[in-house]
Amino acid sequence: MVDGPEHTRLRTHVMRAFAPRRIAALRPRIEHIAEELAEELAAKESEFDLLNAFAYPLMTNVICEIIGVERADRAKVGGWIRDYESGEPDRFLPGIDHLAAYIDGLLDRRAAAPAEDLASDLLRSSAEAEEGQRLSRQEMIALVFLLVNTGIAPPAFFIADAVLALLDHPREVARLRAEPELLPRAVQELLRYVSAVRIGATLYATEDVELGGVLVRRGEGVTSGLLAANRDPGTFEDSGRLDLFREAARGAGHVAYGHGAHRCIGAALANLQAEVILDQLLLRREGLALAVARDAVERIGFAGDGTYPIGLPVRF
Repeated sequence: MVDGPEHTRLRTHVMRAFAPRRIAALRPRIEHIAEELAEELAAKESEFDLLNAFAYPLMTNVICEIIGVERADRAKVGGWIRDYESGEPDRFLPGIDHLAAYIDGLLDRRAAAPAEDLASDLLRSSAEAEEGQRLSRQEMIALVFLLVNTGIAPPAFFIADAVLALLDHPREVARLRAEPELLPRAVQELLRYVSAVRIGATLYATEDVELGGVLVRRGEGVTSGLLAANRDPGTFEDSGRLDLFREAARGAGHVAYGHGAHRCIGAALANLQAEVILDQLLLRREGLALAVARDAVERIGFAGDGTYPIGLPVRF
């Protein structure tokens, strides 16, 4: 929600933690977490909730590891984010308070004993910055809070919807099993098709401007429909069809991560997690299937932002 030099100042302090080389180094750890979770769930030989028993725990562990949250505290952090995401007043506000207080304490611990994690990076980067470029403690807490939230909920929802889309298209899964080296391209097509975040942040005109034949006056807001853009028939042939081998239109072939200066800083991490998870659930194993009727999959609606799965009951 910030632009210009102020946005650059804030973003610069977190970029190091999401540099492609550091994210690539996480692959073995993410693969281990995914394999461990999948084996544990498969061994039970019963249905399980892919969103709550697999996607949420994996995303929580990974983003907490990047930030520096101690393993013993990760379940609590994940629970507070679920409280925050619920939107229920008796859970929403306590979730914010608990997580903000925890992050404040984490920063105190890292100030006393720095480590190779994002919390330490923020403290180090701010201390080394020029006057006027440093972060306040409140800004550090807000940045970490934002990264914890966006590092858990949106990618978890995306995995649930991506798996659901693949279960709806068994021929596409068969094609991917025959050519698993094309998994990275398939992930980008799923991002286009599903679009985990359906609506972008509102943009405000700094002067009168014509957009799509409509006059937008100075101060008026414009909201970008990311899912609509990703289904644009003028850009994508047969845009409503899932085609895991679709050639990218341009760039990544979608705007699921936003665009420009505000493009999601965690895009490389989200791509890596999706590749590892889909490989583990659908390529290395066969037989993943819905445990309920297709029309029984429950979803929750968010005003102006479409619907998201509450859970995804499946079985191996």
